[in-house]
Amino acid sequence: MKIWKDTVWSPWALGSLKWSGMFFGIIVGAFFPDFVRQHLWAFIAAMLLLAIKPIMVFFRGDKTV
Repeated sequence: MKIWKDTVWSPWALGSLKWSGMFFGIIVGAFFPDFVRQHLWAFIAAMLLLAIKPIMVFFRGDKTV
């Protein structure tokens, strides 16, 4: 079984994945608001670190992520 494979996502599949991720974030934020506020800088740092690779790929124009 090949774990890493190229997949072309349809706009509907990509949109539903993004919306489900947003709803998951809303639910987690509703259940743990104090925890998130106490560790806000850690969440911001994680967000920025996870965004580095896609941003680099976007600006370099690579076809692989």
